[in-house]
Amino acid sequence: MSKKIAQRLLQARTKSGLSLRALALKVGSSKTQLQRVEMGLSQPSERLLRALCKEFDLDFDALWQSLGRVPEDVTKFIVKNPKVLKLIRKELER
Repeated sequence: MSKKIAQRLLQARTKSGLSLRALALKVGSSKTQLQRVEMGLSQPSERLLRALCKEFDLDFDALWQSLGRVPEDVTKFIVKNPKVLKLIRKELER
């Protein structure tokens, strides 16, 4: 996982004054999992990162993209709309 993302999440939690335990309860995770994410040892699931971004008012799409990932809702949209995939392919060929 990106150390920058881990650091950003740690800073956001520290700034909020929340303990790992309190944050874990708010986002439906474990203290251990959050600690591993903040240390950059574990990549958060999409669900967890969405919850953290909502809690700290962070841009989920920017963080998820920096992990080299495409959000599940976007992937589903592309699968349901093959024309979108063709447009993306055309753009990549340029």
